[in-house]
Amino acid sequence: MAFTHSAIVTVDAGDRTILIKQETLQWERLLNGRSTAEWTMADEKGAFRPSTGMPVIIEELTQDTPGGPTTLRLRFAGLLTKADEAELGGTLLHWKCKAGSYEQLFDRFYVTRRYERRNLDQIVPDILDTTDISVEGLTYTGVEQGPRWREFVANTITVQQAFTDLTEFSGFSYWIDVPASWPAGTLDLQFRKPTTPPGSPVTLDSANLERPPQAEKPKVNPDLSCYANRVIVVGGDNIHNWVAQKSNNVEIAARAAHEGTAGVHTKRFDRPSVTNRQHLLALAEALLARYSVTLSSKTFVGVTRVPGFEVGQEVVVNLPDQGLANVDMLINRIKTRVRGTGKDWTHEIQAKGPTA
Repeated sequence: MAFTHSAIVTVDAGDRTILIKQETLQWERLLNGRSTAEWTMADEKGAFRPSTGMPVIIEELTQDTPGGPTTLRLRFAGLLTKADEAELGGTLLHWKCKAGSYEQLFDRFYVTRRYERRNLDQIVPDILDTTDISVEGLTYTGVEQGPRWREFVANTITVQQAFTDLTEFSGFSYWIDVPASWPAGTLDLQFRKPTTPPGSPVTLDSANLERPPQAEKPKVNPDLSCYANRVIVVGGDNIHNWVAQKSNNVEIAARAAHEGTAGVHTKRFDRPSVTNRQHLLALAEALLARYSVTLSSKTFVGVTRVPGFEVGQEVVVNLPDQGLANVDMLINRIKTRVRGTGKDWTHEIQAKGPTA
């Protein structure tokens, strides 16, 4: 099926789409992190001068068939982080622009707090309130109760790092929900398991995946980045510096036999928020249990022209020749590139799984 796309780019509350060089427009949506967008725009001298801090909105308008109905989706909302000026002669100025999503707020604030016997929906709102992030207009109605921590210490770390630690052991994800009416409405933090929006495509297979010119098959790789059979966790405070190490000898032996090496895959975790040695040992055991069983999972990267896929949604990847026969995977990255005159788009999708 052929899809017709167009982008609507709003910068500083004004529609700047006509100024965008369409072939330079791209954006990347990430789960549990800052999404980005970049483009080049040209304008007559002095007509419009982009500057850092300006709000940016990118919307995707899709039409499945000529003359058919259109679908408008909000694809990016954030702030301009870079605008480099380049004069190329004549009366035009070129601006190379980059923007970061509103999750960049979490990089700018630090938190120093200690929590005991608190649930996720108690910890997250307190972090937002004590760091004054909520003053920026961010609400948190989407934070679910989540698990209960015996102890969680944020020892002067960024809010992003604190949220990363919380996602690591809750199994939840976080993102800022931007209403379709934005800038009208409220930015709302979501801290929960993502759900697949109604109407989203749910399958990636040979029917909707592109075959890259220089690669006969989409890339499917063992997910070694998420694997470890030995973990070292360093924690403690200014007085005590604890180190906990745990190994899975069965996994080490299996990897040694398969790889012809010593078979040891080590990951180190710095957790200054853990100031109790017994808690550090328990954390090391939990991390080993999590990371030593994920080698069977894979990272899949494929390109599609089908719109509507969402970061955080579960999809079924059906590529039997790649060893992925109806495998449930979780999309954690989508990079959209605008081609040619702006009507042809490709979406590079990265997914990890199995999700169970």
